Amino acid sequence: MLDPAFPLEDTGSVAVSFTPDGRFLVAADSVGRLHLWDVRTRRPLGGPVPLHNGPVLDIAFRDGGTRMLTAGTDGTVRETSLDPGDAVREICDRAGEGLTEAEWRRYVPDVPYRPACR
Repeated sequence: MLDPAFPLEDTGSVAVSFTPDGRFLVAADSVGRLHLWDVRTRRPLGGPVPLHNGPVLDIAFRDGGTRMLTAGTDGTVRETSLDPGDAVREICDRAGEGLTEAEWRRYVPDVPYRPACR
């Protein structure tokens, strides 16, 4: 039985790993989505992130845990940054303009607001 503090949808957990510093738990479900939790608060960080088309076979970290590698049964290996600054840059690139304070809280809730897209 899964701990209700770390709920996964009933698709089954395929791969689970702690970040090297032990601050976060990453779990992949059987449809290729990754779920990230703050271990200290036992709260999810955002919603599930779809990375693969099918089960994830393994999760690994590099660069001191700021980058995550996942391998899936879909034959792909994906590299994802866990650095909030990288997330801000990606969001700015997609948005094409600055984020409002409300948008910032939605996408980067763990980082204090600052004008990011100049």
